[in-house]
Amino acid sequence: MARPGISVILCTHNGAAKLPATLDYLARQNVNGRFEWEIVFVDNNSTDRSIEIAQETWQQYNSEVPLFIYKENTPGKYYAFQLAIAKASFDFFIICDDDTGFQEDYLARAFNLLTTHPEIGAAGGRSLLKLPEGTTAPGWLPEDYEPFALGKQADQTGYVPLKKGRLWGAGLASRKDLYKKLYADLPSLLIELQDKKAMISEDTEFCARVILSGGKLYYDENLVLHHMLDSSKLTTAHRDELQRIHGVSALVLDRYRTAIKVESQTNKWLYKMKIFFIIPLKLLFSRNLKSKARYRSLLQYVYPSLYGSDHIIERIRTCIKK
Repeated sequence: MARPGISVILCTHNGAAKLPATLDYLARQNVNGRFEWEIVFVDNNSTDRSIEIAQETWQQYNSEVPLFIYKENTPGKYYAFQLAIAKASFDFFIICDDDTGFQEDYLARAFNLLTTHPEIGAAGGRSLLKLPEGTTAPGWLPEDYEPFALGKQADQTGYVPLKKGRLWGAGLASRKDLYKKLYADLPSLLIELQDKKAMISEDTEFCARVILSGGKLYYDENLVLHHMLDSSKLTTAHRDELQRIHGVSALVLDRYRTAIKVESQTNKWLYKMKIFFIIPLKLLFSRNLKSKARYRSLLQYVYPSLYGSDHIIERIRTCIKK
């Protein structure tokens, strides 16, 4: 049975070189004895010394915070994360990527936020780029760049607008029981995509499920983390590959966005009438393939008997106010 506290979930695949810095940040967390916390470390099919490095590094700090180590052989962070959630001891969890460093008060602020605001399903913060000494950011990389989980996630501290409807996984804080509830009967729909790299968008899918279940997303600019990117990530090739992968995952995520758009309407009857009369015309005359796909998805969501049932949409329905 879960109890008050935080499980920091740290999953890695061949992250031996990055783990010491990440664990150093965790060792400096200051919670003032207000709650217990742990690190749930999952090695995801690594071929380097990730497990040994994690053990050796954490032992150096003589910390009272336990580091629990598990191994998941199925490739993909989603699978490692499922194992971590199953093993987590506390009510709340925070995702710590193996190239992420939390500011010293990150855990304390997240704990206070989730404790005092039960309506918040997931919360995220501000990410600052940290580069190796002597390295500079390329000119094409802006300070706020969502594909790299950098910068602000909203204009100001507060609830994330439904139009955005997402937070990135790095530093995301949420509730273990909520996550288990939302995935108990419906595994990630991204699994069904042929390109398994699309699974990197599982954080966006989780946020969509939170919203459809009636929860809220929250951004706090005082939750500060450092994203430690090396030169291999600061290339246009890596940037373009991420863009391609996100395009693949959109085949599923756009359907979640359709569901959120419909379910968030205050006057659904009037909205459905608008869809019935206007959207078919837009679908007929639109020349933009993305727009046509969006219109078709909307019609299939609201009027499946007229425009055909979409199996992804039908499965997404199970997330609504579950």
